[in-house]
Amino acid sequence: MALIETCNLEGLNQIMNDVPANSKACAHKLNLRPTISVVINNYNYESFVGTAIRSVLAQTYKGVQCIVVDDGSTDRSRDIISQFDGIKKIFKDNGGQTSAIRLGVEQANSDIIILLDSDDYLYNDACATIAERWTQDTVLVQYKLDIAKPDGRIVGEYPLQPFITSGQYTYSLKWGEFPSSPTSGNAFSCQYLREALKLIGDRDIKFADGYFVFSAPLHGNIQVINRSLGAYLVHGDNVSMSARQSLDRVRAQILVNISQKRAIANQLSLKLHRCVNYKSILAPFHWRSIAYILRAYPDVADFKEFSSLESRMRGIYAYVYFPSIPLWKRLKNILVLLFLPLMPLKLIKGKIPI
Repeated sequence: MALIETCNLEGLNQIMNDVPANSKACAHKLNLRPTISVVINNYNYESFVGTAIRSVLAQTYKGVQCIVVDDGSTDRSRDIISQFDGIKKIFKDNGGQTSAIRLGVEQANSDIIILLDSDDYLYNDACATIAERWTQDTVLVQYKLDIAKPDGRIVGEYPLQPFITSGQYTYSLKWGEFPSSPTSGNAFSCQYLREALKLIGDRDIKFADGYFVFSAPLHGNIQVINRSLGAYLVHGDNVSMSARQSLDRVRAQILVNISQKRAIANQLSLKLHRCVNYKSILAPFHWRSIAYILRAYPDVADFKEFSSLESRMRGIYAYVYFPSIPLWKRLKNILVLLFLPLMPLKLIKGKIPI
């Protein structure tokens, strides 16, 4: 499941050297007015994809390229997409999110790429605001997203923790991640995305946006816009890394996170010329979930490389030092991890049911 399993610095270095310094399809040098492509990847979201497309076509920034990649939808998505003029439409067999993103990025001819989920949408001035903030050495612009209901009500804002406005590399080096919006709240350098996809290779990974975002500080500068430039739509079919879910879903999500951390650790190893253990950059909630599973379902084979004691001790350490966690939440999780071996199995299994 891992993207890159070991600290193979020589092989990783060769991969990075194979990526052209200036891809022909990306601008050789950013102009004062950078070009922008919005890549919408869609799978069976007929109820939402039209709104996403219209939000791109309504941008006040001129010349925004809209690329829609439908990943083998079986609903009416393709009929809806086909009704729009002025967009690039790509219909492919189902191959997963990463394959759809890869194909969209290959077709982009721009300096900046926004990966817009087909159930989200951008506000009219989003691209103009991103372009104003863009510089030649930028690899990522982060911005907030309103959390919206299908009826248009705004019920919150992402990210849940404040952005950090500088020092993302140091932060990422220590923790492996930093506060970030979901996929649609990020605008990437075209060149950087192509480098990141090159490192992934032909694999399809779930939640690839996490890998793109948290690897970005290793490749260039990050800009932050502290206002909402779009909306993250909350509905019954959302796929979320933070939702309360069954054992199979939580297990799969942790494995995805471990995959991403392995890949980021390998990039850090290359940059620092020493091997970085991916376990050192797992977040506290990863350790908490691993500890829960090891206590409630000790026969789950995926976590044999972890012990119950290790997961609890590392989790406690992370909850003590990990930034931006409210004090009450720190204390609650530290106490849970301390007394987990004494807690009734029925209670733990209620947190992560089969």
